[in-house]
This record gives sequence, structure tokens and C-alpha cells, in this order.
Amino acid sequence: MRSSDITSKIGAVFYIIWACLHLLAAYSVYVLGRSLDSSMVQGRVFQDAWNLLFFSIIAIFVAATLNWRNSVWGYWINFATVGIADTGFIFFVLVPGYAPVWPSILGPVFWVVATIFSTIALLPRTKAAGAKAGATQGTFTTSDAIPWKPVDPKHPGLEMFAVWGNPNEGASLILQKFPAGMDSGWHTHTAAYQGVVIQGKFTHTFEGAAPQTGEPGSVWSQPARQVHDDKCEEGGDCIIAVYFHDKLDFKPVDTKAQ
Repeated sequence: MRSSDITSKIGAVFYIIWACLHLLAAYSVYVLGRSLDSSMVQGRVFQDAWNLLFFSIIAIFVAATLNWRNSVWGYWINFATVGIADTGFIFFVLVPGYAPVWPSILGPVFWVVATIFSTIALLPRTKAAGAKAGATQGTFTTSDAIPWKPVDPKHPGLEMFAVWGNPNEGASLILQKFPAGMDSGWHTHTAAYQGVVIQGKFTHTFEGAAPQTGEPGSVWSQPARQVHDDKCEEGGDCIIAVYFHDKLDFKPVDTKAQ
């Protein structure tokens, strides 16, 4: 797992802790409101309890679904939501001294820590996007100059090159090189993809169907989470171009156990 993935998850956890503290705060404010006589003041206190509950639920949902995956949208949503909630508390409750500094300061501390970790996780993506946006010159790489990289020690000889996008983060177009005779074994991917044979004789097998072998120019479409197998036939290495609709993963499947 990359360091940015770990950092984004740490930030998400701190946002969730912040939200849990504010769920307790929402209940406490609600109890305070019930102790008051029916009036505009009581209504405003109940409104504050509702706002705290709303901010907490939003923060938990965004942290678990977006910040956890280092989403840019998630970063800005929780940065704004949690920031608005806590700056009001700091200026109108904490600074005037209406609440003790400890443990009241815990909420703002968790907010700041969550923001720091989320920012650190997002910086590499922002820099990469800026570099791509600022590029004014196209590129051309000949086949003998492609910087192939090993994919997995469990599949020696299997190599990959990202033509477009980052397969560890989202949608991407990649080239994969299989050594002659290599069989990937039965597996699934979380994301769907389309493949094109560029070199060699390549066999793609859907579970329960007959193997399909194609030469350069052959294409196939692989649905997400469907069990399948890939093999480069003997006689020469294979190169395929694959477009993944989302983050690339590889999940081996033991068909004998099914």
C-alpha cells in the first residue's frame, strides 16, 4: 500500500473521531434544550443540536466513502463542513470561556490533525495533475524504449506500463507484457475493463465458457468481478492494451473451492 493511501485513511479516521465527539455534543445540547422552558431560546438550542447532528453525519459519510479513497471532492467537502462547524465553536464558545479548554479543545484538535493528514495524502495527486495540465508538448515512445515495470513477484516476467492515468488510483490505460506460456490463473477485478491484443497469441477465458484465443487486433470486454483467466500461448511473448474503468486490482480465485 502506498504512503498516500495510508495517510488518507489516517485522515479519514480522525474525521470520524471528530464526528463521533460531535454526535455526543449534539445529544448534550439537545438535553440542555429540554431543560429550558418553551421559548425562542429553546428552539435555537434545539436547532444547534440538529446542526451538530447534521455536520457529524456528513463528516462520517464523506470520511468513510471519499476521504478514505483520497478523493479531491471528499477533501474539500469535509474541509468546509468540519471547518465551518468548529470555527463557530471556537469563536463563540471556546474563546469567550463558556466551555473549559479541556476537553473542549479535542474537537478542533482532531479537525486540524484530520486536515493535515488529508492534505499530505492529496499533495502528490495535486502535483501530478498540475504537471499534466501544464504539459504543452506531446510525447512519443517507441516500442523498444517503453519503461516496463514488474507487476507482481507471484507472476515473474509479467510487466506493465501505464500509458495514461494511474492504475493505483483510478481509471487508466495500460500495456501488459506476458512471457510466453504464462497463465495468470483464475481471478477477478473490482473494475471492468476492455482489452486489445497487440502482440502474440493471447487466450482469455470467462468462467464456464470455452477459451477464446486471438492474435493481434483481437478485442474483448471483461465485466467487473467476473471470474476469468488469461494466458499467453507458447511461441512468443504477448502484449495487450487494457483500459480499466477504475482502480486496478487482482483477486485470485480458487475455482476448486467453489
